[in-house]
This record gives sequence, C-alpha cells and structure tokens, in this order.
Amino acid sequence: MRPLRWMSSPLWPPLLFAVVAVPSLVSWRLARGAAEAHRRDATQLVAEELGRRLAEAISVRTTLVDGIRRELEAGQLRNPEAFRVRALEIIRSFPGYQAINRLDPSGVIRQVVPEDTNQAAMGKNVRAADVPERAIRAAQESGGLALSEPVPLYQGGLGFVGYVPVRGHGGAPGEFLNVAFRIADLVDLAWSPRIRASYAMRLSFGQTTLYEGVGPAGEKPVSWPARGDRAAQVMVPVGSMEWELALVPLHGVPWTEQLWQDAAFATALMLALLLSVLVWVGQRRALRLAALEVRVREQQRLESLGTLAAGVAHEINNPLTGIMGYAEMLSEDAPPGGTERERAGRILREALRVKEIVRGLLTFSRRESPVMEPADPAALVQSTLVLMRTVLRKDAIDLRVETPDGLPQVRCHPQGLQQVLMNLLTNARDAVAARPEGSRVVTLSLRRLDAARPPRVRFTVEDNGVGIPAESLDRIFEPFYTTKSRERGTGLGLSVSFGIVRDHGGDLLVESEPGRGTRFHIDIPIWQGDADQPATA
Repeated sequence: MRPLRWMSSPLWPPLLFAVVAVPSLVSWRLARGAAEAHRRDATQLVAEELGRRLAEAISVRTTLVDGIRRELEAGQLRNPEAFRVRALEIIRSFPGYQAINRLDPSGVIRQVVPEDTNQAAMGKNVRAADVPERAIRAAQESGGLALSEPVPLYQGGLGFVGYVPVRGHGGAPGEFLNVAFRIADLVDLAWSPRIRASYAMRLSFGQTTLYEGVGPAGEKPVSWPARGDRAAQVMVPVGSMEWELALVPLHGVPWTEQLWQDAAFATALMLALLLSVLVWVGQRRALRLAALEVRVREQQRLESLGTLAAGVAHEINNPLTGIMGYAEMLSEDAPPGGTERERAGRILREALRVKEIVRGLLTFSRRESPVMEPADPAALVQSTLVLMRTVLRKDAIDLRVETPDGLPQVRCHPQGLQQVLMNLLTNARDAVAARPEGSRVVTLSLRRLDAARPPRVRFTVEDNGVGIPAESLDRIFEPFYTTKSRERGTGLGLSVSFGIVRDHGGDLLVESEPGRGTRFHIDIPIWQGDADQPATA
C-alpha cells in the first residue's frame, strides 16, 4: 500500500512532469536553437549566392563592352548601323543593359542603342555632371572600363554607367563607349521567384538604398522586416565599389513560449507529449532547411556552367564570323567546279554548324528548352560519323557501327543530340589512346527499348579503353570534374551532354570497368507526334 500512497502524493505530478516533460522541453529548445542556426546559415548561403550571381551578371556584361571597344578600334563598327546591330545583338543575348552609347571626346552622346527607349539621353553632355566626369577621367587614366557610382538615369530609375575610351589611329581617345545599367533590371536577373517568396532583400551603397524588395513580385515592403538577428550581409564587388546586400528570411521557426505556465496538474503528461510533437516539428523544419541548402548548391553549379557557356559562346562568335567571311571570299574567288570552291564550301558548312552549337550554348545559358522535331536515329549517327570517322581513322581506331533497320524516329533537337554523340566519341577516342595500335575499338550501336515508359531508342557508345575508376562514377557528370589531364579535358563535355539529354526528356547512363572499357547509353524518347512542342524534362 505504501507505493499507492506515494503515487497519490502531491509530489508525484511535479516529478512526473520533470521526468517526462523537462527532457522533451530541453530537447526541443536545443532543436529550436539548431534550426535557428541552420536558418541563419542557409540565409547566409543564399545571400552569398545572390551576391555572386549579381556580381557575375555585371562582370559578364561589362566584359562584353571591351569586345565592342576592340571592334570599334579595329574599324569594324565605325558605321553607325553596324554599331547599332552589334549592340542590339548583345542587348538581346544578355538582358540587363539599359543602353549602349557612343560619346564624342567632349562627352556628348552621339548614338544611343536602343533608340526607342533612350532618346532622352541623345545629345546630353555627360561630363557636365560630377559623377560621370570622375568615371570618364578614371577611364582615360586606366585605358580601360571605369564604372560610376549609382546615379539617376536619363531614362528614369537608379543605375550606374561605365565608360571606356576608344583609341584612334594616333593612340589618343577618338571617342568613348558608354553603357548604362538599371540596377533593378540586374537584380531581377539574379533574384529568382523562389527566393523572392522566402526572403526580403536590400541592396545599398554607403547610405544610399539602391534596391529594396520582398515577396513573389519583388514589391517594396511597407517597412523593412525587423529580423536583424537572422539577417545576412555580403559585399558585392562592382568595379572599384562594394555594394552591401542584406537578406532577411520572411518566415522563421515556430516558437511556443511558457507553455508550462498555463498547464494544470492533470494535463502535465499531455503537455509533455505536446512538447515532444513540437520538437518533431522543429526537426522536420531543420531537415527542410538542409534540403534547401542542397538545392541552392546545385543551382550554383548550374548557374556557373550557364555563365561560362554564355562567355565561351560570345568569345567564339567573333573569330567564327571571320572564318565564315574568309570562306565566302575563297569560294567566290575559286573557279567554278574546282576543288578549292568545294573545300571553301565545306569550311563554310562546318562554320555554320559551329554557329549552331554556339547558339545551343546560349540557349543552355538562358535555360531555354530547344524545339524538338522527329529525326531518324540512324541518319543522326551517320551525319555525326561524317566528321568523326576521319579523326578515329587517323588514331588507328576500329570504329564499329550497329544500326538495325526499322528503328522509329526519335523526338530530339538534332544538333544537340549530335553534339552529345561527338562528345562521347571524343571521350572514347581518348580512352583507347593508351592501347597499342590494332587493339583500339569503339562501337556505336542503336536499339529500341520497348520496356521503357515512354518507349525509347538507346544510343550506345562503347570503348575498350582504360575505364573509369569506381570513385569517379558518381561525379562523372559534375561540371568541371574530369579524369583527364588538364591539357586534354576541361570537365565540361559530359555535364553539357547530361543537360542536353535531360532537356530531351531522356537519360544519360554510364557503365564502366577499370581496365576493360566504358559504355555510355543515351536513351531518347520515340517521337509520338508532338514535334512542335519544346522539351519538358
């Protein structure tokens, strides 16, 4: 009976509460603190990513200005119409420019692009204001691009401008190239709708607020959210300036305070259970924050690849234009029916193919989906091998092709799929290079996969080369990761190929045995009458 009397004692409920509720409450408090710390870390990570993307967007666009300057100095864009066409090409390919202008040595704006939205700036003398004058003097002293402090634009809104001198024949500045950026437009490039829905952002320079927004539409808040304990700040380099980017999460971790003050003796156990449930909720939120961090890191890798692809495409376009021009000149000067005209025609055709690939890189960097069309898989293989047979034969590689009759058409972007096949064949060539001549074999085969949903055609590129180490298979499609030497590979071919196949709604798979060889499988859906629809993968 003594145990019963002890359990009926008034000391039992506090003891039961202490034994059951207090550990749960302590655990919940620890989980709450961990979730808040994780939230701060995640906010800092997002802020750093936003700052990096904003700085890269500005850097890429200012770098392109130097390319226009070189073309002006070379005499390629002296004609106003040629300048207008070139400037519009860059503005359309890389959104974010407010204007690209030409100024005479005195600082008067003589040509604006685009004309329809920048007529307010035409004829203005920018050197009449202190901020542009300082930037122009800095550009003259450095000989390169100089960015101004944020200023109100002639076209309205807050922005900043850059000036770069264009040297004449004597080496002195013959004119100035001027670009203008509206800050809100550049922020929109870096600030995705998903991040807008969860964070408020403020961009400032010194005591000046350059941009402030919150919510899915980026509307300006009534007041800045008072959550300074969870705010993240990063510095964004813009030329010789540093802007401050502050990010504040709009939603925190739920917090229930002083529950025990309202609890009665008879509900102590229920209170403990409730606290346990709250711990579980906090832990689930922490897991979601961890998942957010993983997604942000993945987005960072893809954006880096897109930025690099855009830069590479721009740099290729300039020499490619020269190659095409010289090929046309050779074709016109060659006698009709001669081998010289035929070879010049081949050069021009291959240059056009490179131009298609460059256009594909720009599409990839803008995250646009290519328009799909039906194509014969065997014909795709044969057109790819027209370029690759000679290369493989030169390296003493036995190329075996297996293309059965009766295969259905596939739903694809032909140039993109040919690029993937060429990447894989090039990798196979490198993989078998270490084998002695006479034993190097690369096989390209096709077969139908009816068991897949939807049905697919499988392209397989197989080699008997060195194989891929097991520890590298999980990373083989990561951007910039390569098993080749620095001189032979950049680590971009497979990651670009993976993105192209994914845009087709297909799969790119790899099987490898070190020392025995590697097989890459490209599974592309069969065309089912939706040729004019873009990829949805």
